[in-house]
Amino acid sequence: MLFAARYKVVGRPPDKAKYVAIAAPHTSNWDFPLFIGLVGYMQMEIRYFGKDTLFAGPLGWLFYWLGGTPVVRGTTKASALIETAVI
Repeated sequence: MLFAARYKVVGRPPDKAKYVAIAAPHTSNWDFPLFIGLVGYMQMEIRYFGKDTLFAGPLGWLFYWLGGTPVVRGTTKASALIETAVI
């Protein structure tokens, strides 16, 4: 998918047990599929946060399977979740 879209992968993930990769800015609905393509190409194991509505419906299982954790934005639980993940 990356090569079909004419993207060129440059570099490698850090040689660390844990690191943060940020896929931003979210300019279109293609950001996530391209990021997942990159993750597969580079054989990275990822965990990510996504808005809770992504995890509902017929494809909800896929977002969990890809390493996702749903977040209800605008709640105190959401900010606590981020703080816990950083530790």
